This record gives sequence, structure tokens and C-alpha cells, in this order.
Amino acid sequence: MKRKHPILHFLFIAILCCHCFRFVGAQEMQDINPDLPDPMEVDAEKVAASGLRVLSGKHVTIYTDAPSGKSIDELPMLFDAAVPQWCEYFGIDVATTKPWKMQAFVMRDKSRFTKADLIPEDLPEFPAGLNQGHEIWLFVQPDDYYTRHLLIHEGTHAFMQWFCKGLGAPWYAEGMAELLALHRWENDKLTIHHKTAAASETEGWGRPKLIKQWVAANAKADVNAKATKTLADVFQFPNRAFRDVESYAWSWAACEFLGEHPLSKESFQTFQKQAHRDPDGFNRIVQFTLARHREILERDWALFIQELDYGYDVVRAAPSEMDSVLDAKLDSDGTGSYLLKTDRSWQYLGRPVSAGETFRITASGRFQIGSSRVNDVVKPWPCEANGITIQYHRGRPIGELQAIFLPADSSAAAKSILSGAKPVTVGASKVIQANEDGLLFLRINESPSNLADNVGVLKIAIEK
Repeated sequence: MKRKHPILHFLFIAILCCHCFRFVGAQEMQDINPDLPDPMEVDAEKVAASGLRVLSGKHVTIYTDAPSGKSIDELPMLFDAAVPQWCEYFGIDVATTKPWKMQAFVMRDKSRFTKADLIPEDLPEFPAGLNQGHEIWLFVQPDDYYTRHLLIHEGTHAFMQWFCKGLGAPWYAEGMAELLALHRWENDKLTIHHKTAAASETEGWGRPKLIKQWVAANAKADVNAKATKTLADVFQFPNRAFRDVESYAWSWAACEFLGEHPLSKESFQTFQKQAHRDPDGFNRIVQFTLARHREILERDWALFIQELDYGYDVVRAAPSEMDSVLDAKLDSDGTGSYLLKTDRSWQYLGRPVSAGETFRITASGRFQIGSSRVNDVVKPWPCEANGITIQYHRGRPIGELQAIFLPADSSAAAKSILSGAKPVTVGASKVIQANEDGLLFLRINESPSNLADNVGVLKIAIEK
């Protein structure tokens, strides 16, 4: 019997095994979500001929025309580090992601990828990044942070499609991708869903700035114009809305707000289980789930948008109710005394006031509103109700006691805020008059991004 050449026999078996493993791996991945299309075939010879580099990680293979350098070469490591964190956020067993692997095309010159047949003819135009099935396309950005952000953003879309079986409504899909793509990457360690405190942490991103600019532009354009978008507006964004980058900003803001607000946080976590639904079905579930608190959420959303900034603390900024007021000694008409927390924003007593009623509000006591570091020594900033001029917020000294009257009906309160209701300066003592039936809110003037380090209370006395 003619014997096979041992080397040729070995190569035949090796090639056969290789194809076998590729088939099994592809089949295992397809089993995660059979509804998604087959992966795009990549011709290694055309990739090489186009001068593209191939970077491989556990869960992603990256094809790029960017020159070798840390910011690009570390992208597979970044993507792999995101996978267990996506699993934790979405409640997915990390073991099920073992066969999951994406192909990502990180481009400087799109034509080189077209030449290598890595851009399908029917691929929609995109300005920054796009995910379809097994593939991710994105352009290298001027800022290293934003290139990483785009990869995690599109990776979030991919993860949700594979493991959550869908993306839900457009606002939720893009909002979640923006929310989770906010990250910290330091010493090869990744944190997604990072709470950014300053614009310098997220170079190239700028979503809070976009919303501020939109609000300012619309407020100036027409005194009767609605100077913000309601949550209901954001929920109805169609896919075509995301031709404008502002829609990404509003969607991120909605997910940030609903995911942190005490009245919606628990419900928001359940929305990921509805991501398989079509947009209309998804939104019906959202609206039904939030219906009980919808008006209060719209009111607090309006307040959120008015002072949105990096590090905004949704929990501390949400108006607090009567049960959180300290040491209250109040009569049935709302007069008396109580202690105002300085590490919270608007606080109210839950007792209505009538239009035309006049009150004298007096505040006493001292609290800490911040600190500075001088020669490695931290020096606290003591403050009283008139505030201190070391910093300003919305044109007034930080720490200044302020009041605002809003309708007791939360829906009407939201409209009042949207139409430009502004706080009244109180300081140490002032007589103020209710301009409408409603509720009296008090706070110290400071950005909701900076409330956490405040210490102490103000004693508030209210008399008619």
C-alpha cells in the first residue's frame, strides 16, 4: 500500500482541523443569536495588499491603516476589558461570551478599506462609527479618548444585539451606547460607565456642551420657544434624528437621568430586558412603567437640563420631599422652622402656598461649601446664607440661599421651568411673595455637580 508523505499528511490534518475549529467557533457564536447575519468574509491577501495591519484580541480582530502606536495597538485589550463589564451591567453570564468575536475596521483612509473589500456596497454612510452584525466600522479621531469612546459605543450596540437580542427604541440604543462608552482607561485598566467630572476627561465628546448650546440658542430664538426637549420628546426620536449629533447628547442625558433618579432607577434597569422589542413596543413598556411618576420626572428633568454639567449628581439635585426635611417645627400653614441640607439642591415642605401670600424667610448658621488646597493643606470654605464670591453659579455667589415658587402640579411645574422660571435671591433674610398657587422650594446656590462635599445645614425660619 502506498504510504502518504508524513509532512503532507500532517499539513492536511492541520488545515482540516483549522477549518473545523473555525466552523465550530462560528456556529457557537451564531447560536448566541441566530437572527444575526453571517460574518463578512475577509480576504487576507487583499488586506495585506492594501497595507492594513491586523490586531487580534480575544473578542475582536481589528483591521487598521493607522500606524503602530500605543493608542491604536491597545484597542483589542480595551475591547476585551469591556466585555465582562458589559456582562455585569446587562446581567449576562460571562461564560456565554466565550465564542463571541467581532471584526472592527478602524480607519483613517476609507478608500484603502474599500480596496480590500471591507466596505460593503450597501453600507450606510456614517460620520464616525457604525455596527452591523459581526462588524464594526469607525474612523480614527483627533483625540485618543474619542477613538476609544467610539469603539466602546459601537461595541455596546454589538453586545446588546447579540446578548440582549435587540436595541429597543433609538433613544435607548444610542443613549445606552453613549452612557456605557464614557470610560476611564488608565494603566491598561478600563472602567466603562465612568462618572466624568470634567470635560478634560472626555476629549472630543462634549455632550453636555451641545445641550447647553441648544438650550441657549432656542431660548434666544423665540421667547415663547420651548428651551429644552421633554423626556417624551426624546422617547420619540426616530432613527433619522441621529444624523444630528445633538440627538446623541439628548439620548445620553435621558439614560443618565433615568438611570440615576430615585423614582426611575429601579425601573430603568428593567428596560434592557425589553430591548428585543420593536421601538414602538419598547416605548409603550417604558411609558407604562414610568407612568406613576411621569409628571414628577418631567419636572425634575427640566431642572436637570437647566443646570446640566459634567459630574451632575442626579440624586442630590432631585427635589427632596417632606420626609427628608430635618428638625421640622411647622404649623399647618407652612410657617415655622426647619433645617435645610446644604448637600442637596431644591427642598420643599410639601405644603401648598397661595398666590399673593407673603413670607419672611430668615436663615442662620454656617456651613462648608467647598475647599481649596494651599501648599498641600486643605482649607475649607466657610459660608453663610448670603453666599461667598470666591465662585459663582448661574451669575450668583455660591452658597447664597435661593427660593422658587412652582405649581404643586408637577406637569405645570415642568412647563413653568421650561418657560424660564428663575430662582429668587433670599440670602440671610428677605420678604418674598408667592406669584402663583403652588409650593415653595429653597436651596443654596451651587451646581449639582459640586454638592457632595458640602457639610452642614442652614436653620430656616418662615413667617407670614
